[in-house]
Amino acid sequence: MIDLPLTKLPTPRTRPARAVRTATAADVPFVLDLQRKWSNALGFLPQCCHERYIDAGHVLIVSDNGQPAGFLNFTVTPKGLVRIPQVAIHADLLRSSIGTLLLRHITTAARRGHCEAVRLTSRSDLACNLFWPTAGFHFTCLTRPASTRGFPLLEWTLPLYDPTEVAFAFVRNA
Repeated sequence: MIDLPLTKLPTPRTRPARAVRTATAADVPFVLDLQRKWSNALGFLPQCCHERYIDAGHVLIVSDNGQPAGFLNFTVTPKGLVRIPQVAIHADLLRSSIGTLLLRHITTAARRGHCEAVRLTSRSDLACNLFWPTAGFHFTCLTRPASTRGFPLLEWTLPLYDPTEVAFAFVRNA
């Protein structure tokens, strides 16, 4: 019998545990702190606005290994358009699929609610504009409001339904 030295067997790479949940009042300090850290990119919403979003159930928190890692707030218009005023992720966790997880969560919920699209705007000088097309968003318009430090705003839209599918369903059900 040959005696071979024992070696540690390779283990599969462990993935961080990530989850998305609806924010509670206890999350306000986290949201305000992350907004402050990204104030140059996000702009400013007062605490009362964040509290209203949270009371309405319109703030999502993503956690990474049990710790809050980012947030997304949203509104839903009567015509079924989901608007995202702010989304922010801890700088250490950028490019780690947390943004994709948040967007997947909000788009799944929007589809279930029969919303037609998800829309957001961002300043034209921000690196996040490279992310939106990879997440399925399409550039829809450019505006130049006076309140963005001279930078134009880019509007990004993610259609949730293919117009041809909607037209086909309409004709089929008529």
